[in-house]
Amino acid sequence: MKNYIIALFLSIFTIPLYANSSIQTEKFEYKHGETVVFTLKDKTGNTTIQLRDISIKGEPVLAEISGSPYQWIVPNDIPLHAIGIYTRQDKDDFVYQTFFRIVNDNTI
Repeated sequence: MKNYIIALFLSIFTIPLYANSSIQTEKFEYKHGETVVFTLKDKTGNTTIQLRDISIKGEPVLAEISGSPYQWIVPNDIPLHAIGIYTRQDKDDFVYQTFFRIVNDNTI
């Protein structure tokens, strides 16, 4: 049931990058050491993904990912927070798309 709810949540919160493009992750919650794989649908131009800790004021940048494969390994020292996914195509400004969570076994 939990996997169904997560899949439903992701299908609702997969937000278009631009008119003909979108970004997805394989799931909504990740644990330390797991690899987050980002899928760009109908990628056009040079897309850069920026990850920010949106649970902290000022949203510090955690990583920028350019080029394929678009993936990020969750560091062991990162807090259990929400991570915002931002994208930039070519030289445009970064635009917020969606988010995922860093959790542990005790997270509800």
